[in-house]
Amino acid sequence: MKKLHITFTTIFSLLILPLTAHAAYPRNLFVVTPLHYDAVRAPHGLDWYLQSREATAIIASISGAMGVNPAYVTLGTQTATAAPVGEETNYVVPVEPGYAYCATRLKVTSIVPADGDRASTINAAVNPTELQMTTWTPVRHLGEGNSWAEGDIQVYGIKPEYLDEFVNKGVCRRVTTQVAIISCRGRSGCGEGVTHGDPLGAGPTTPDLSSGF
Repeated sequence: MKKLHITFTTIFSLLILPLTAHAAYPRNLFVVTPLHYDAVRAPHGLDWYLQSREATAIIASISGAMGVNPAYVTLGTQTATAAPVGEETNYVVPVEPGYAYCATRLKVTSIVPADGDRASTINAAVNPTELQMTTWTPVRHLGEGNSWAEGDIQVYGIKPEYLDEFVNKGVCRRVTTQVAIISCRGRSGCGEGVTHGDPLGAGPTTPDLSSGF
């Protein structure tokens, strides 16, 4: 009977283990603050995205790329800012209050001039509370056309009590001071942008996140 008891105990433990592990992760584990930056030098935050898509569609798109259920992702409510100064524009994308910085995806869609000594530049850094980015787009001579740097940014936060776990999994980066994540000039230098951390690895490293509540 003792052997039979151990067998039933083992089976019971295997049955409840997925539920126990799954319950360890709360709703809105991750928060994402999106920003579209472009030639008009204005930050286009969540309100800009909501003009063409509903919030549920945006969350579904982001969580789908991460490989996690939408219940684990929410959108940030903080407003990004832009301050043009001469040929530069300084952007700030905050980490949502109550969350720890986790990762950043910075996509470069288009950059003009794309080459040469006066090619447009992008410089970005992160600290525990925000992403800071400066674009330099030169004023061009008559007949040369406009200059710009355009793309999208997603700043990811995570509930602080889970930061260590997802740093160890390679999904998040621990940031305690200012850390540069990109400094580039023109298309060849900037390429398609940069990813700091691996937010798209959340699902593959943590299969429990693929299920809903």
